[in-house]
Amino acid sequence: MFGSQEKRGLFSYFMSSMEENHLVVIVDDEIGKDYPKDEVVTFAQLAKRSLNLDERYRPTMKEVAVELERLRTRQGDCIPIDQLKQYE
Repeated sequence: MFGSQEKRGLFSYFMSSMEENHLVVIVDDEIGKDYPKDEVVTFAQLAKRSLNLDERYRPTMKEVAVELERLRTRQGDCIPIDQLKQYE
């Protein structure tokens, strides 16, 4: 299957970068300019949890939506509550 090996490599690269605390190596410089480091780390941690192989430890879509809304609120760009209700 085309790209299967590449996807597995990207997944492994991301996960190992997170575990080794090397997130800044894989984050695009433009993102670093636009967003505070703590927000980038929070988003990456959410992504890591979402990629957990054991589904019991993955966040629900509602939990993801709430966390993203919290991050957007910190930036002053809120997601309307009506959009969050669609995940309930």
